[in-house]
Amino acid sequence: MDLLSGLIGTLVGALIAGGFGFWTAMRAERNLHCDEVANVVVRISTTAVEYWSKDFGQDSNAQALAEAKLRADNVLLDGIYDELKKFLYAKDACELDQVLARFQRETTGGSFSEGGRPVDLERLLTVALSGSNFISELRKAYRGTVPFYKMAQNFYANRNMEIDQRINY
Repeated sequence: MDLLSGLIGTLVGALIAGGFGFWTAMRAERNLHCDEVANVVVRISTTAVEYWSKDFGQDSNAQALAEAKLRADNVLLDGIYDELKKFLYAKDACELDQVLARFQRETTGGSFSEGGRPVDLERLLTVALSGSNFISELRKAYRGTVPFYKMAQNFYANRNMEIDQRINY
């Protein structure tokens, strides 16, 4: 009987350890996937800033090459973001879709692919800002999927709260 209880205890312990190990491996993989999305957004932002800061003039080949890079990176972003979006809450994913749409509109909108277009300084600023905004919102939504994250967030918010009225004893 002692052997059976020891065997059952060992089996339960192995199942718990294996389940926890599998869960941490999946979290680490999703964390790397989130980093990959952020890296692609940074790459798109820098490419778009270079694109919108140049006056291509008659150099249509360089303009076509820059546009191809932007389009290819945007397609890559759509693909890897769709894989990550499955693990986010539906509300957060809907908000992120809107932020991503704004970012992609900033990178390839306006006079994109028009020959002889002037340098667009306003779009230079908005591309970088919208890319940073998307990364920030993505990380916030991803952190929200961590178990007990909201509880810890409320704990720290309450710990740092100041009372409006002083209590005099």
